Amino acid sequence: MKLSQVAAQIYTVRDHLSDAAAFARSMERLREMGYPAVELIPSNTISDKEAAAICRDAGLVIAAAHVPGKTLLDQPQAIVEKLHTLGTKLGMYA
Repeated sequence: MKLSQVAAQIYTVRDHLSDAAAFARSMERLREMGYPAVELIPSNTISDKEAAAICRDAGLVIAAAHVPGKTLLDQPQAIVEKLHTLGTKLGMYA
């Protein structure tokens, strides 16, 4: 497997994502560790647009977004819009 195929699941650092500044610091640290990409989790503290900008500024690609399976079934267009906003090419679902 190539490093370019690896993405950090930010669920693993969820305790360090309390606000936009903490999210930005965490994304910068993940990039410094060598991760080229991340999989986002739902957030109540920052918007998808803000998360996308923070990841882009940190030099990270958003590879996927974890979303509730019920949302996928009930509101598929909302998921398409979310992934488009984030600039993802793949989606991950619960």
